[in-house]
Amino acid sequence: RLMGFHLTDNFDRPYQSASISEFWRRWHISLGSWFRDYVYISLGGNRTGVYRNLFITMFLAGLWHGAGMMFVAWGMYHGFFLMIERVPAAIRRRFSKKMVVDSGSTHRAPTARMQTARGSTGVEIESDSAAAVLPEQRQSHGLADGSPESAAAARGLDVQIGVGESGGLLWLRRFATLHIVLIGWVLFRSRDLDQFLGFFSSLFPANLWTFSHWTTPNAGWNYLAVVLLAYIYHLTPVRYREKLARQWNAQNLVTQIVLAFVLLLALFQISVQDVQPFIYFQF
Repeated sequence: RLMGFHLTDNFDRPYQSASISEFWRRWHISLGSWFRDYVYISLGGNRTGVYRNLFITMFLAGLWHGAGMMFVAWGMYHGFFLMIERVPAAIRRRFSKKMVVDSGSTHRAPTARMQTARGSTGVEIESDSAAAVLPEQRQSHGLADGSPESAAAARGLDVQIGVGESGGLLWLRRFATLHIVLIGWVLFRSRDLDQFLGFFSSLFPANLWTFSHWTTPNAGWNYLAVVLLAYIYHLTPVRYREKLARQWNAQNLVTQIVLAFVLLLALFQISVQDVQPFIYFQF
């Protein structure tokens, strides 16, 4: 944007996700959308074999990054958690249908509270709103049952029926999701399984009261500065970033040049000087 280019957002604060499903809607959006449209839906989507389709899709997503065992293991790791997340919703749907059948009631289903992919806006819909989704759209996405879950999924929304969560529970889910993702990144970056297991044996030794293993001699001030800036940027509400962008556009050309030079100088100071090997191969 400093140069005047406005590209499509490909990352939407993924580490604030409260589930792995939400993480993949926020992380590498173009890649995730491609695998959803051309692999997951082509395999059957939500119509049949949902767990199988999820697992195969993430297996291929791992293989896409490189023909290595650890990349594939990373994809299957995420596929496993995506399948696990589907289980509670499937149980709730089955239980709700059973209650309706047993009671013989024709009452309308309870409202479904939904959150958008950005996770910040709540919307209430009734079950009848499922009819608003075009039949061909439902069929193309494997959403043919007319349920609130189907209507919401067709709109790209995350449905949680009958679940009201406080801010504390939301942050707990974000905390758990963050650490699941971080463990996955260790798996992604490890050379082999021995290195992956060795990382955790070093992180959690037999004697936790020995702090010598926590020393990181290579973590200088530049690394700490990057981590701090990343936290500040990631936790800053979007409205403040937009306000900052407006303030930037309001500056004259000379001020923009000076600020850009200072920013580049700061990036040079905290950058790694050594040449880092490219972790992908046969990319």
